[in-house]
Amino acid sequence: MTNTSDDSNSAAAKVELAEIRVRLEAQIAALRASSSGGSAGISFGKRIGEGTSLAVERLTDVAVHDRLVEQLTAVRRAEEKVVDGTSESCDVCGAAIESERRQALVWAVTCMNCADGAVVTSDAPVVEPAVSSPKSTPTTDSPWHSALGTQLPSSGD
Repeated sequence: MTNTSDDSNSAAAKVELAEIRVRLEAQIAALRASSSGGSAGISFGKRIGEGTSLAVERLTDVAVHDRLVEQLTAVRRAEEKVVDGTSESCDVCGAAIESERRQALVWAVTCMNCADGAVVTSDAPVVEPAVSSPKSTPTTDSPWHSALGTQLPSSGD
């Protein structure tokens, strides 16, 4: 025998998740459409101006886009869990997802304990930044410096 309350909660969750998914897909499409314009005629020289503003705007758009895609992935996973009947259990540890968490984030697929950890939502490898102790000397060969193309001054300079 199925519980009518559980069925109505499941139906409400499906509707809410579908609305969120459609809204996220529209926001992603709008970002992609607005960023498809070219940068012809805009130089990224030494002076601060239009080129710098455009670069900052694009960096912001990329970050927003990535966050929206991440949230869309979570919403799609939550929709799958509602259909499977597993929306109340954590994807990581299998424990029950707190009702307060499910009410606050209808797309939550992990319990609070697992959400506090590093939950990977894609196939990309997790890269932990190297954290040095306050007593250690920073190195110039860190991945952050390599990515930025910067070097720390050596101690002999």
